[in-house]
Amino acid sequence: MRHTPGNRPRQRETIPLPPAMTDNDPRINKLRAALDQAVNLTPHDVVLIGADGKPVRTFPASGEVLRVNFSEGKKHTVEMSDGTSVTLETAPRAALSTNMNELTGAVQSSSGWIVSSMVADAIYKTVSLVDLFCPNTGPESVVRDAAGQIVGVKELLWYSTE
Repeated sequence: MRHTPGNRPRQRETIPLPPAMTDNDPRINKLRAALDQAVNLTPHDVVLIGADGKPVRTFPASGEVLRVNFSEGKKHTVEMSDGTSVTLETAPRAALSTNMNELTGAVQSSSGWIVSSMVADAIYKTVSLVDLFCPNTGPESVVRDAAGQIVGVKELLWYSTE
């Protein structure tokens, strides 16, 4: 198809990323402190794998686990003007299944929590006093053994409090 001014494909808008933090950035000390005292609220150890493929740091499971439950979506049928009907289901909503007030004082006073990405997505807008980290299990970061089991990740995702 030949593109004319009226039917040209839209150019993707690029959003510049903030510059990478350096050791001179004042946020790096806050981030370092959050990671140093991060509490792992997943049911398993989180192992960071270095560039050489060997473990460089393990965040042991704390014994306290944050989980989410999903509400059931509701179905709606919409009758269209042409006589057809379309069934829609509302997207399920995630909610914590753990009562935040029941977390121990050590967890509540920590400035960093390691959680699953589902938990981070569910709570990052409401938990503003801690930095959230979760294992990056994307294909570029996850490390698996010969049986395909995850043994660690090369990086953590960071949900910043800033």
